[in-house]
Amino acid sequence: MTPAHLALDGQAKVVAFKQYQQVIRDRIRHLEAIDQLLATKIDYFEHQSIDT
Repeated sequence: MTPAHLALDGQAKVVAFKQYQQVIRDRIRHLEAIDQLLATKIDYFEHQSIDT
């Protein structure tokens, strides 16, 4: 939130918070996808070294 958001009325704040919440949820989904990719790579390389 920026200082400009502090001057918004109640309903405008709700809209701004919902928009920011969506940004955060999008970031979380992105980070979860990265986490899953890393877990897959870790699993692959762990099994690769065991099998060789």
